[in-house]
This record gives sequence, C-alpha cells and structure tokens, in this order.
Amino acid sequence: MNENAWLNDLKVGDEVAVWTSSYGSGYYEFRKIDKVHKAHFVVGGSKYRRDSGRQAGETWHPAYLRQATDDLKAEVATLKRVNILGRKFEGIQWRGLSLETLEAIDAILSAKQ
Repeated sequence: MNENAWLNDLKVGDEVAVWTSSYGSGYYEFRKIDKVHKAHFVVGGSKYRRDSGRQAGETWHPAYLRQATDDLKAEVATLKRVNILGRKFEGIQWRGLSLETLEAIDAILSAKQ
C-alpha cells in the first residue's frame, strides 16, 4: 500500500501533524486542514501537495504532513517534556546542593543507565 494513501481521505477540519525542520533540527505541530483543493491542501496558510504531503514551493527545508496518530502525539508530548526538563536542569546550581541530595540524584541516574 502507498505510504501516502492516507492523504487521499483528508478533508477540511481533519487533524494532521506538520513536520518542520531547519538546519538539522525539527519539530511537529498538530494543525487542522483549512482547505482542500484538487492538487493541494492548505494548512496554517501553507500549501501541501496532495500526492506527497510535502510543502509546495519550498526547496531548502520543506515541511511535510504526517498522520496525527495517538502514538505520534504521545511521542511528541514525551519529547517536549524531556526538552522542558533538560532546560530546567541546565540552570541548577549543582555546587549549592547538599552531598546527600547529589548522591540521591546520582543513585537515580545510575539506576536508569
């Protein structure tokens, strides 16, 4: 079966995942189909080809449509939470924590590896 066959069934109001990338990193946004035309969809003001889901007119860093499955939503939510916690931990003044706290953190991290 064609991996893009799901695009044929999209209609106005359907939710899709939009993959946007730039310079080696990227992210998903979940959006609704605004308009459906013979050759393309309109999502958030951008056109995407019906046959591939690729953003029309973009050559360097095109965005792509992907099915907004529950698994993908869970994956994106997990990644967002990991990024939030990572940024939160960057600001910790580790030298200001007690030895007991640092040892407890070390034990948790060691158990996960």
